Amino acid sequence: MIQNKVLKLVVITELNSMSASIFWDVCTKKTVEVDGESKDIWLKAGVIKVTPYGKKYLQLYQQPNTDFFIFEPRDEELPEID
Repeated sequence: MIQNKVLKLVVITELNSMSASIFWDVCTKKTVEVDGESKDIWLKAGVIKVTPYGKKYLQLYQQPNTDFFIFEPRDEELPEID
């Protein structure tokens, strides 16, 4: 009986830890001159979202309502855009 309760606790804990997506900031750095000195300014451009199931999405603030899907590289060649 105690082993069964421990197993339930472990499963519930694992499910709770998997229920939230992880977000990574996507930033750009601009270097500006301030009083003759270079200063770096970081601007947040969007986020990378990683779901509990391992799927990854890129969301850029300049393109709202658009999710970019992120995939692992494949062996096929990408088309060249001129």
